[in-house]
Amino acid sequence: GVGALGNAVAQTLALAGVGRLLLCDMDEVSASNLSRAPLFREGDVGRPKVDVAAERLRELVPGIAVDPRARDLVRGVGLAELRDASLVLGCLDSRAARIDLAGRCTLVGARLIDAGTSAWGGEVRPYLEPEGPCFACGLSSEQRAEVDHPRSCLDPVQPRAVGASQPVAALVAAWQTLWAVRVLMELPVPADVLLVDGAETK
Repeated sequence: GVGALGNAVAQTLALAGVGRLLLCDMDEVSASNLSRAPLFREGDVGRPKVDVAAERLRELVPGIAVDPRARDLVRGVGLAELRDASLVLGCLDSRAARIDLAGRCTLVGARLIDAGTSAWGGEVRPYLEPEGPCFACGLSSEQRAEVDHPRSCLDPVQPRAVGASQPVAALVAAWQTLWAVRVLMELPVPADVLLVDGAETK
């Protein structure tokens, strides 16, 4: 995904010196993305997110190899590509998509660092052991069956269901990227989920 979280992750990975990125997202840039996605501009509205992100990353870091795939994750990235990737980063905006990606990574033994955001926080979950649990393993049967379509800032929803702001996305992305860099350098990362709570007042 190359929404708010994926934007920040891709930008930070590029600046950290990761030489090749494969970006997969089937959506187009909308006006509601502009306040949360640093790689998008007003003139990009209506264009594929991955194409715009790839262009900006190449401007930001000349020489970086960015492979954009304007498809859903099943049709955009093959199982062999997941298997051969140094690391997979999940920046998806629905539980169903996160379960799907985790299952595909487990199937081929791909290392995955998954992350998600909410209105005032988020989480980062490493799945680095081929035989270890996946994202769905930690969910109840009710949670696995729940329909959670991606949120849009344009939808008339309750305040508690609003998607993450840019500061929240940037904070979660920073942790996800930090762990990714450590994994790529063969350094240890915590095995447990990292919970980010921006509403905590203590």
